[in-house]
Amino acid sequence: MRYRGPILKLFGLIGSLSSACFIPAYASEVRPTLPLFEHAYEPRDLDERGLWQKWDEYEKEFARSPAVYHAPDLVNYVKGVLCETVGFDRCGATRIYIVRDTNFNASMAPNGIMSVNTGLLLRVKNEAELASVLGHEFAHFEKRHSLNSFKKRRRGSDLVSWMTIVAGTAAAAGGSGAYQHHRDYRTSIYGEVYRYERDQERESDILSAQYLVISPYSSGAGAHVWLRLLDEDAEQARERKRSRRRQWTGWADSHPSSFERADYLSRLAEEANDEGVYKASEYMEAIRSYMPEFFDDQLQRNDFSATKFLLEQIAQDGWTPDLLFLQGELYRKRGNPRDLVTAATAYLNAIEAGYENANAWRGLGLSQMRSGAQAEGKQALKTYIRMAPDAPDASMMTLLIGEE
Repeated sequence: MRYRGPILKLFGLIGSLSSACFIPAYASEVRPTLPLFEHAYEPRDLDERGLWQKWDEYEKEFARSPAVYHAPDLVNYVKGVLCETVGFDRCGATRIYIVRDTNFNASMAPNGIMSVNTGLLLRVKNEAELASVLGHEFAHFEKRHSLNSFKKRRRGSDLVSWMTIVAGTAAAAGGSGAYQHHRDYRTSIYGEVYRYERDQERESDILSAQYLVISPYSSGAGAHVWLRLLDEDAEQARERKRSRRRQWTGWADSHPSSFERADYLSRLAEEANDEGVYKASEYMEAIRSYMPEFFDDQLQRNDFSATKFLLEQIAQDGWTPDLLFLQGELYRKRGNPRDLVTAATAYLNAIEAGYENANAWRGLGLSQMRSGAQAEGKQALKTYIRMAPDAPDASMMTLLIGEE
């Protein structure tokens, strides 16, 4: 893996950004020092062996779950981005699963399972942004955060259970002050657990930024992801007439807020001043055949404004035939009278631009018929049936146009 300069180096945790956020100090001409990595990564103690065993058992069932999206080429592509990010000597310890879920999320288990949601793949715009998330999850693995959280929670749970017994005994003896003390003590323990998890998230963000600086990718990509998620939330809030999510991290939040993460990740990138690549076209080509299905799942959420924002973000570099088709799907499925005209136009534009999938003619026909253009709609549906005679809904479409 090649190195670029100037490159950041993490010396320690300093300062704070609002709610105890921290970023590292740098020596701009020094390469980052990554943690030593054990090529044969194995659990170190009894607790970790127990966690690994449970997760190994879970993985056998998880691999057969209908939630897992079985696409070997997509899995290999994501694994390749991970390896470019963290190093080929490190990434071999992981096994990647694509999960069919519209939420922006990924997770890392202590035994090397990394799950990546289709909603995440739909929202990142290039390999560098994907790399920032994958690097973050791998950092959890490398720093053994799952094990440390398990131990922290167990200690906290044990202490809370013990204090419950004490409070119950005191209450039975008429001691009214014991419960208040227990409640305050329990709150402080839970607060410590939340703070601990937030610190782990920040530590993983920082280590992921280091991975990116050493990798071919730009470290600026990390902040871009979180800023765009904030904008998507604003669109959703406007449509649902609710308040936007808090910009700053709350006391009981297990993760830093998107705004906070974007803030310190942009500072890290500014200090690194690297010139990595983004690889947007390569990323879009890799997920091109999966995009309609991922987008259709997103449409089921009935978040029109947020989904429209998401599509427009994807199309910032140009409306390809594939994206014009998805625009037609977006407006047709909301289905307001003016939406149907917009949908028909989008489908026609996609077809004229070279979109060859028969579903464009299906969407065009349904939009036209629902907007009152019966003759044009029937002709479009005839074209759909001719192009896809074995489609599952071919017989239903035949009935719709009134022909045998």
